[in-house]
Amino acid sequence: LQGLILVILIKAAFFGTGNIASLNSFNPSFLRCFISVFSPFTMTAMLIFKILLPLLGVTFTYSVIARLKKILIAKLSMVLLIISDTMALVFFFRLVDEGSWMDIGSSISHYSVCMLLTVIVYTLLNFTEYLLPLSLSKVARKERMTVQCIPWP
Repeated sequence: LQGLILVILIKAAFFGTGNIASLNSFNPSFLRCFISVFSPFTMTAMLIFKILLPLLGVTFTYSVIARLKKILIAKLSMVLLIISDTMALVFFFRLVDEGSWMDIGSSISHYSVCMLLTVIVYTLLNFTEYLLPLSLSKVARKERMTVQCIPWP
């Protein structure tokens, strides 16, 4: 059940940023607040960051919750792979090589986005093993101790 919730949250976070079926659908006008000079590489990096930021938030939050509930990240990753590969298999069987270019392109993009999200989320979940090495109870104990030990001038 937790793997299914993770997949639903990842899909909502990914598609909540806008239409990503086509890279031409992005409107870089919102980047003018951050960049005054036209710089395509910086704009591309910021657009990719805009897409990845919700994914990072969901995976890091979910890995912290899994750590608190003492669920193995590897087990959660395998459940995620099973669910995502099942979805990718459905999209694979719906690939179209005839009809309009829009039908062909959308079927290919559905399959590609599903496979790419699987790889990114699997990598991020396993990367949190290295980014969150501390036990949360140890961090909380240290914060309590430092708050209690601060001398009053």
